[in-house]
Amino acid sequence: MKLWISRIMAKMFLVILFFCIFIFYEPLFSEENNGPLGLAEFVKRVREHGSFREILIQELTLEYNKTLSVDDIRLLLEGNLEYSVDLEGGNAGGFEGDISLSQQVPATGTSASAGWETGISLSGARSSSFLFKIEQNILNNAFGSTARLREEIADSEMAVARYQIMESYEDYLTQIIKLYIQWYAAYEHLSYAKKSLQETVALRDLITQKQRYGVAKQIDAAKSQLVVISREEQLLNAQNSYDKTHGQIARMLGLDPAALKRIPAALKFEMQIPDSRATVEKFLAGSRTAMMLSLLVQIGRQELDVSVDSLLPTAALYATYGIDGDDYFPVENLSNSLKFGLSVSVPIIDADQRARAELQRIATDKAVFHMANQRESLGMQCANLLAEFAGQIKELEFAEQKVILARQILQETERQYNLGNSGLDDLIAARNSLDSIEQARLSVIINMSGNYMEILRFTDQLLDEKKEITDSNLAGPQ
Repeated sequence: MKLWISRIMAKMFLVILFFCIFIFYEPLFSEENNGPLGLAEFVKRVREHGSFREILIQELTLEYNKTLSVDDIRLLLEGNLEYSVDLEGGNAGGFEGDISLSQQVPATGTSASAGWETGISLSGARSSSFLFKIEQNILNNAFGSTARLREEIADSEMAVARYQIMESYEDYLTQIIKLYIQWYAAYEHLSYAKKSLQETVALRDLITQKQRYGVAKQIDAAKSQLVVISREEQLLNAQNSYDKTHGQIARMLGLDPAALKRIPAALKFEMQIPDSRATVEKFLAGSRTAMMLSLLVQIGRQELDVSVDSLLPTAALYATYGIDGDDYFPVENLSNSLKFGLSVSVPIIDADQRARAELQRIATDKAVFHMANQRESLGMQCANLLAEFAGQIKELEFAEQKVILARQILQETERQYNLGNSGLDDLIAARNSLDSIEQARLSVIINMSGNYMEILRFTDQLLDEKKEITDSNLAGPQ
């Protein structure tokens, strides 16, 4: 009996345990419904599952690309070993060997070396020497000027590459936000379709009831049923469109479409008309696009300076100190020497380098003209976007007024219809007019949202320097 009771208790414990696990850990198996899914949260979650890492990983290569393009400190170890024979039969031949360590510092245009040389003749005589040398460039790459210029070019190129990566990431975010706007539009169209069907069904039921009492005609019932069928067709199309976009949203979040229970939050954006001139001036002065244009011109001028510097003769001051003596290391019969000198190398004919310098000069002039033309073109595009958005703000105000008037007309038409002073056709026309005006208002909001996002993208305000979506994204009327 006790064993039987123990088994029953054990089974009950397992059932209760499973029930608790299902209740408390159910969010692990499905999307938790926490109300509308806002745009900022949506973008954050998509980044966790999206392909943006492929874009951002490009930044990992920038530092290595800079290392490859800049002359860095070089340390070189060399060694030689040789055997020579005096073909005249003397004792001049023998073994000789040397080892040297040299270092170049491009940032200062300095090079230094230290070497040891030793040998033993066929007669057994041993000799050796130490040689120390330091050399300083004074014309070509004078005191490291060209090397430092190359490093500045590499820094500028790395900055441009980082800006381009941010542009790619911003384009990626733009596609995500556009999809969210489509999702919101599909949801609103679906809501309108459901609301319109409910109102039409209520009207049909009212007419059917009136027909029973002989108040409404058969043709009125047919007309109302026709409107219901039309609204059902609109609802079907709206549902299909929403399901398609809903599935895309779920896949971007790494979810099954059936697991995504949340709906899009209402799109919002600033309602004040922007100052076009101030916005354009700010955009041309400090945006990423303007910075990239300036950097490209700067790089061209710096590369021109490098090309001109390469046409200069190579001249260097040097100093050497040597120690000579007997044995494998100079310890006997020592002699010391100290030398100072100037070495000069002048290219007599170097047409290739001169041609490269002239081509770089032309490319630099072209970049300057291109920047001026681009700034003018970008300023016009920015002003046009702002003007279009300002016009849409006015358009939304008109749409709001039309919705208010259309609702008043519908209310009065319904009252007149109930009193028998207005026909069904007038009531259906008033309902259709309100539906069309509300749909037009929604279209204005959707277009404004897309245009506002495009303004943020175009003026480089969609991202901050940390590649995070800014707080000013789409925030205004419901």
